[in-house]
Amino acid sequence: NTEENLESLASNGYQMQKYNRFFPHHTMLQHSKIITLISLLLTFSAHAQNKKVAVKRFTIAAFEKLSDKQIYYRNGKKLIPVAIKLGRRSEEYKLEADHGLELYIKETNDDGESVNVLIGKPKVEVGYPKALYLIDKPAESGKLRIFESDDSLKKFPARSFRFINLTSQKIGVKLSNGSKILAPGKTLTFPVKAPKDQNMVSMAMYSSKGTLLAGSRMYIQSMSREFVIIYPPAHKRQKVKLHYLNQLLPKIK
Repeated sequence: NTEENLESLASNGYQMQKYNRFFPHHTMLQHSKIITLISLLLTFSAHAQNKKVAVKRFTIAAFEKLSDKQIYYRNGKKLIPVAIKLGRRSEEYKLEADHGLELYIKETNDDGESVNVLIGKPKVEVGYPKALYLIDKPAESGKLRIFESDDSLKKFPARSFRFINLTSQKIGVKLSNGSKILAPGKTLTFPVKAPKDQNMVSMAMYSSKGTLLAGSRMYIQSMSREFVIIYPPAHKRQKVKLHYLNQLLPKIK
């Protein structure tokens, strides 16, 4: 049996050599395909290993107390504490994971163990590389609402006003250099076109029926920008409630 097997292997080897001698192009083609496949696999593997997750930078702003407990945001597997300053922007934070903003608090369960409880994340999140998150806590739901806004200087430049409409009605916003209709849940940005030595800008807001909702003269500097948040009225004498979030930008050297 052993001799027969050896003879069979020898015969097969002879036939393969014979085949390769008469069809060299076919053999080279097979080798070429194998080399190409290996090259593609190595390239894909290297690309997967070198793929970097985009770093997102963000700040947070709120105008009311959101929780009696320390609030954290998730960055991958880590929870990082955030310091929320009422009526002002927080310091800038980094999000280096492939997910959106998620806010947590720590609570103790019935077994005495510390657990992480998700208390809020944006209902809709675009994923801007530089973002401002506006957070409030409506009394009717008790849950956090988080609104993401593109905070880049390209979209929200110095010497401009941005408005966000958190009411359920359309609002007309009029500045000295034009007017626009602002739908519920939407934002719009007005770059100030007045001369740089003119720092006061007139602003008025109207309902869809033309009723004056609010009006004022707002101050703007050459290296500042103002975010105006429009809330529903807090009492009957109000037509809308406004909060202002001013930022003085560092001068570009």
